[in-house]
Amino acid sequence: MNSGEKSNYSGSHEPYPKVLIVGESFHTNSGGGITQSNLFKYWPQDSLAIIPYLSGTSDPLICKRIYSLNDSEIKYKFPFGLINKISQKLKKNDNKIAEARWHSKPIEHDKPVETNTDEGSKLNDRVYKGTMTHISIFETLRSIYRHFIGFLGIEHMKNSLVVTPELIKWIDDFGPQVIYAQFATLDKIRFVQDLKTRTNLPLVIHFMDDWPSVLVYPGLLRRYWETKVDKELRRLVDSADVCIAISKKMADEYQHRYNKEFNYIHNPVDIDKWLPFSKTSWERGSTFKILYAGRAGRSITGSIKAITDIVKDLTAQKYEIEFHIYTKDYIDADLVFKNNPAVHVHKPIPDYNELPQLFSSHDLLLIPLDFNSKFLRLSMPTKVSEYMISGTPVMVFAPRNTALAEYALNYEWAYVIDNDKEVIRKAILDLYHNESTRKRLGLKAKELAVSRHNAKMIRSDFKNLLSLQRNYIKEERNDN
Repeated sequence: MNSGEKSNYSGSHEPYPKVLIVGESFHTNSGGGITQSNLFKYWPQDSLAIIPYLSGTSDPLICKRIYSLNDSEIKYKFPFGLINKISQKLKKNDNKIAEARWHSKPIEHDKPVETNTDEGSKLNDRVYKGTMTHISIFETLRSIYRHFIGFLGIEHMKNSLVVTPELIKWIDDFGPQVIYAQFATLDKIRFVQDLKTRTNLPLVIHFMDDWPSVLVYPGLLRRYWETKVDKELRRLVDSADVCIAISKKMADEYQHRYNKEFNYIHNPVDIDKWLPFSKTSWERGSTFKILYAGRAGRSITGSIKAITDIVKDLTAQKYEIEFHIYTKDYIDADLVFKNNPAVHVHKPIPDYNELPQLFSSHDLLLIPLDFNSKFLRLSMPTKVSEYMISGTPVMVFAPRNTALAEYALNYEWAYVIDNDKEVIRKAILDLYHNESTRKRLGLKAKELAVSRHNAKMIRSDFKNLLSLQRNYIKEERNDN
C-alpha cells in the first residue's frame, strides 16, 4: 500500500497484529517519532511493545510496554563509553544553564530588548550570550570529534548492540507476531538483523531518509566501510518481509538499488482534527508573518538564513514582515539570528494539538532543505502534510531533484524556489502582495492533504501491511 494513493482497503475488522517496534521512540521531537506515533495511533496497547534505542524517550501513553536497553545490551569499546558519558553530561549541564538564562533574559518577542538600561538585565543578557557561545564551542568540538573518528574509520567500531537472554525472554513474554524497525547506523542494522534471526519473526523496515548514502565519512577506510555497510544492509533488506520508504521517489530508487519491492508511507494527518482550524481567508493583516517549525541545526540553518536575510532587507525597506522560528534548537537558533530584528525565535510548541491553530495563523509556511546534502534528497519532511492541511500557503526552498520539490511542482501545491537571492525576493513579494496566489496555493494544498494524506486511509494501509505479516504467520503454521 502506498501513502498518497487512494486505497481499495476500506478498513478491516481483523484483529491488530502484535507488533514489536524496534528503534525509534514514540515522541513529537523528530520526524521519525511523529510519523511512527501517528501511524500507530489507536493501535491497541496490548498489541504493542517497543525497544527504543534511547532510553526514557518513548511516550508510555502510546505504548506502555517498553524495554530500556542497558549496559548489558549496549557495549562500548574503551574509551568511547567514557567519552560518551562525559559528552552527555556536559551537554545536559550546558542546556540546563542555557535554559535558565533563556527564561531570565530580557526579551521582547523572544529577542533582547536593546533599550533596557537596567544593569542587572544587561549583565544577565551578557551571561546568557556567553553561555550560548560556550554551547556553540561544545557543539563544534563534538562535530570535530565525530568527523575525526569517522575519518579514521572507527566510527562503526566504537559500540555494538547485543541481543541478551533477558531481552529475548521479554520478547517471548509479549509474544509479537511481527517486527517493525527503523535504523540508521551499522550497529542498529546488525541489532535488527540479530533480532530477526533469533526470533524468526517477519520483519517490516521503514526508511525515513537516504542515510545509506551518507553514513560513511570520507576517510582512511571509506571504501572498506561503504562495502561493509552496503553488504549488511542488503542482507537485512533481503531478509525483510516488507520494506517501506518515506516517499515515492525513495521507493522507486530503493527498488532499483536493492532489487526489492518498496511501499511508501508518509506522515498522515487527522483530517477531523486539523480541518476545523484550516485557513479560510487569505487576506493578510498589517504584518505578513512567515513561520518555520522544525530543526535548526547547522545543516539547515544556512537555508533558513538565506530566506531571513532577504526578509531583513525587505523590512529595512519598510515592508511589515516577521519571520518566526519554532524549534527545539532554540538556543542555537537564537545565537545565529540574534542580529536580525525580523526574526523571532521561539521554543517548540509543547502541545502537538496546538499546531493546527499555529500554522493557520500565519501567512506563509517555509520548508527549507540543505542544498549541499544528499541526506534529504529522497525524504518527505514530516511537516509537509501538516503544512498542507493548514491551508496556509507553503514555500519550498529545495533543490529541484529532491522528492519534496518534485512533489510540490508536479501537484502545484507550493511555491518552489531555488537558492538565488533575486528569486527568493520576488517569491516573497509575490506572496506578500497577491492574495490570489496565497489562496490558490492554500486551497490546492488543503485539497491534496485531504485526498492523499488522510490518516484514516493511511493507517488502514499501514495496518494492512503489518496484517499481511500476521496472515503470513498463520500460513506458515498451517503448513506445519
